Amino acid sequence: MSQRVINVEDAVGTILAHNITEIRIGEFKGAAFRKGHKIGESDICHLQRLGKRHLYVLEIEEGYLHENDAAIAMADAFGGDGVTWWGEPKEGKINLVAVQDGLLKVNVEALTEVNLLEEVMCASRHTNFPVKKGETIAALRAIPLVIRAQIVNKAVAIAHSHGGLFRVKPLRRARAGIVIT
Repeated sequence: MSQRVINVEDAVGTILAHNITEIRIGEFKGAAFRKGHKIGESDICHLQRLGKRHLYVLEIEEGYLHENDAAIAMADAFGGDGVTWWGEPKEGKINLVAVQDGLLKVNVEALTEVNLLEEVMCASRHTNFPVKKGETIAALRAIPLVIRAQIVNKAVAIAHSHGGLFRVKPLRRARAGIVIT
C-alpha cells in the first residue's frame, strides 16, 4: 500500500488516505469523509466547497483489499439461513442480523477457526440464543485499512465449507394446554 497526492478533480474512484473534517459554525463539526472512503463523482463538489484542491489517496497493491470490500466478502459468506446484512460497511465492520424470529445457531468450531486468522475478527451472541427479526446476532471486521486478500479468502473458505457460520432457525409454535382433574 502506498499513498500519493492527486488533484481533487482526478480523485473519482480513489480511496482517501486520511479523514477530512468539515466545520459549519453552529451546525456541524466532524468528519465529512473518513479515511478509506471511495471518492464518487458527487463528492468532488463537496470536497471543493471544503477548500480541498489536492488529496492523499491510497494505492492498493495486487493481492490486497480495502477493509470495506473485505467485510462485504466475509458478510456474504458468514451468514447462513435466516441471517443477512444491509447497509454500507463502516471502517471494515458489518453487523449480521436475524431475518426472522428464531434460535441462533453458531458453528463455534468454524467461528474459532476464523478468529484465529490474523487481521479479521467476528464476535457473536452465544449459540442457541433466541433472537428476534432485525436483531444483530454478530459483527465482523477486517482490522487493517488494507488487508491481504489471502486472509479474507481463507475466512470465506472456512465459512463456505460449513455452510456459513451463523443460522437462525425459525421457532415453531406449539399449542399447550393444561388438564385439571
